[in-house]
Amino acid sequence: MDCQPSINQTNISHTRDHKILFFASVICSSLHLAVIILIPERIIINIAIHIIAVSINITIHQFIVSSNSFVFINILTSD
Repeated sequence: MDCQPSINQTNISHTRDHKILFFASVICSSLHLAVIILIPERIIINIAIHIIAVSINITIHQFIVSSNSFVFINILTSD
């Protein structure tokens, strides 16, 4: 008996993870925009927050791309 999840279960799990990561990305971008609007005179703080927000978004998108590749490889190698 095979204990590994089926391809459909794996895809559903990844889709749910991607939705969570997408909303995390949206929240991060919204907070970034709110800080720029609320504290326009603090340029150094805005630049620091911008760098952090962009790096978080890049990390999220890289994770999504790598997990999509994993699912694709999993589909190719499954029996």
